[in-house]
Amino acid sequence: MNQYMALTSNADDQPTLFVDTTAPLHILLDAAGYRIRAVTQVLENLAMRGEIASD
Repeated sequence: MNQYMALTSNADDQPTLFVDTTAPLHILLDAAGYRIRAVTQVLENLAMRGEIASD
């Protein structure tokens, strides 16, 4: 078994995200939570930009 497993749910044929199969589950869950929070913050910032008048 390889240490790193490529996620194959990408839109492209070339994998861009690999998961360490030997990492403890709590580390993987923390990393996933971090990514979800980061994307949520970006989406919230984009949603708030519509309410601010800018040039």
